[in-house]
Amino acid sequence: MATGFATNTTKQAGEYLVAAELAKKKYVVATFAGNVPEYDLIVADEKGRSIPVQVKAIWGGDWHFRADRFMHIEFDEESQTQKGFKSRRLKMPDLIFVFVVLSENHDDRFFLLTQKEVRDIIVDEYRSWMKKIGGRRPRNPRSMHTIIRVRQIEMHENKWVLIDEMMRKAG
Repeated sequence: MATGFATNTTKQAGEYLVAAELAKKKYVVATFAGNVPEYDLIVADEKGRSIPVQVKAIWGGDWHFRADRFMHIEFDEESQTQKGFKSRRLKMPDLIFVFVVLSENHDDRFFLLTQKEVRDIIVDEYRSWMKKIGGRRPRNPRSMHTIIRVRQIEMHENKWVLIDEMMRKAG
């Protein structure tokens, strides 16, 4: 996983690529350079409607998250218990996440999901994995690290219509 300068340039590249794609679709986009905790962009249409968008960019591999951001996790001694894996209520379930796989060849890939869809993928995968390993993580039993892989969200690739749908809901 990249750190420091590389992380910032990856994040910035993803945000500006998403902003450019949305501008090509006739939306106005404001970027915040990481200064807003819940989202990275505000997208507006010609009617003055606007929606927030979160961008997650990588050069390859997987997107990393803390599972406890999306679910309640309880511990029983050194094991994570199944009863604790309940989905968290989200403040902004319709917040759009745009996952970006960056490419040096300009073959960047975009996947669009709501935060609720992201949460459901993470919760389902985490529950399943923890059940397989008996609730005890091999290296660090208290770790809540989880990932989203491209294969998990492929059906959402280039689903730009989600922006249009959420914009209509905002009006």
